[in-house]
Amino acid sequence: MKNIQVCFDEKILEKLDDAASVSKLSYSDIITEALTQWLKQREIESFENDWIEKLKKNPDKSEDAEKWIQCQTWKYQEK
Repeated sequence: MKNIQVCFDEKILEKLDDAASVSKLSYSDIITEALTQWLKQREIESFENDWIEKLKKNPDKSEDAEKWIQCQTWKYQEK
């Protein structure tokens, strides 16, 4: 692990202090979890944006869309 210095305004630091106290986690644990979630969300958004751009350049054909819709449909049968 590498040690870094981070600055927060007083309001955020108070909330962080309260969260750490209630959850019994360290500042480092809370910040690491928050950054991990934030980075994962950015990764998802990047993937979605790339996908949208590729679809704009090469749109799906309507007949292909119907095939995908049929694959996604789960038929529930009562006994």
